[in-house]
Amino acid sequence: MLKFLNCQRCGKEYETENRFSMYCSEHCRNYETRICLVCGKEFEGKIISNKKTCSKECSKILRERTTLNKYGVKNIAQNETVKQIIQDKRKEQMPEIINKMKQTLELKKNSRDKVTN
Repeated sequence: MLKFLNCQRCGKEYETENRFSMYCSEHCRNYETRICLVCGKEFEGKIISNKKTCSKECSKILRERTTLNKYGVKNIAQNETVKQIIQDKRKEQMPEIINKMKQTLELKKNSRDKVTN
C-alpha cells in the first residue's frame, strides 16, 4: 500500500511503500547541509565525510590556520624541525628507492629482450 510521507531532510512530500522510509531520495539520505568554518557559507556535504569547508580555497585557508596555530608556520614544511626530519627520512630511504628503480629497469629490459627474441 502506498503512503505519502514528508522527507526528514528537505520536507518534500513523497510516495513510498516502505512505512519506515525517512527520505525522498538517495541525495537526501546521504548528504547534509553544513556551514563552512572559514567563510560561513552553507554547503552540501556527504554524511560520512568530515568535510568542514565549502571549497578548495577555504580548505587551504583552514589548513594554514591550523598549521599556524599548531606549529607557528603556515606550511608545516617551513618548520625547521620538520625539515630536518624530512631530509633524514629521504636520506634513509634513498638506497631502497634506487634499488627499486634498478629492479624496475631490469624487469623492463628483460621483458623487451623476451619480446625481441
